[in-house]
Amino acid sequence: MNKKIVNKTHYNSARTFFKALQPDCTLWGKDLDHANSWIFRGHKNADWSLLPSALRDEDPKAKSFGMPADTHVNQIKCEMHALWEFSSDCDRSGVEIPGDQSLLRSSESFDKIHKETLKASKKPWPFGHWIELATLGQHHGLPTRLLDWTRSSRVAAYFAAEGILSEFSNCTINPKTIAKLETKNICVWGCSLFIVFSNSDTEGVRLFSAPTHSNKFIHAQEGVFLVPHDVNSQSDTKEWKPEPFEEWLSKRVQDTASPVLHQLTMPAIHSFELLNRLRHDNIDHATLFPGASGAADAAYRTRTLERIRRDLRKLRPDIHWSSVPDLDSAAAPL
Repeated sequence: MNKKIVNKTHYNSARTFFKALQPDCTLWGKDLDHANSWIFRGHKNADWSLLPSALRDEDPKAKSFGMPADTHVNQIKCEMHALWEFSSDCDRSGVEIPGDQSLLRSSESFDKIHKETLKASKKPWPFGHWIELATLGQHHGLPTRLLDWTRSSRVAAYFAAEGILSEFSNCTINPKTIAKLETKNICVWGCSLFIVFSNSDTEGVRLFSAPTHSNKFIHAQEGVFLVPHDVNSQSDTKEWKPEPFEEWLSKRVQDTASPVLHQLTMPAIHSFELLNRLRHDNIDHATLFPGASGAADAAYRTRTLERIRRDLRKLRPDIHWSSVPDLDSAAAPL
């Protein structure tokens, strides 16, 4: 892999990791205009590639729709079928569907809709109102070709660290649990839109912003969606293997003065301290999922987080703990 394309930096504490997430960190450029051209994505497992859910072998939801398929043509048909079913179920439950969905509301069979849709457009997949439908589906867990990102590095960090909190929420904190947390890394990916969209070799990468007036979660999370690369919707029946975005970029961008991607990693054991810092920056479930459900989830996560942090302090007093006040400092004791 071209080292200039992907820059990997490892941090050994929540404090240094958190500092690297700030907009004025030199990783993101010296001037704010350039720094603002970055988007971010958090993974609870740093070994995961930048691969959309519809193209992952291990994704159970994708498998239920026959994805990933053996050819591009079959893959597109599977993705379209998933969106068609999603649209139909949204319509039945009274959920507003983005774009012109008159064809999807018709009584025509899916096979006919599939053929007519591809015949009417020579554009790479996904196109037209299918993109708007995919952004809605992706945000609610439907496997699609889109990768969801955020314009906030700290929001990306929250989702990475919160994944660890959810995974270990019912675990007893003991030496065995700590060993697992110490051998696992979380990460935040940063992608330079400035470099991607100014490079002729990366033609085909597309960025979408879903309408935020109809989705308060996307607005709160500063969410954007990336199609890693176009696929010809009319041909290409050859067998294929899905390619992660970072590998696709490395093959096409031959030289660049600055990295296209940054991957910031940190041991998972520091995720709980990171969540504490983010909470005091007003980044948690309550603010990222506005509403009563988000507030209830935030309350539960706060108590779980404090229990885990308290137990970790007893077993690992050598870990740097923040001077930021505990989340429950003004709350009733556990």
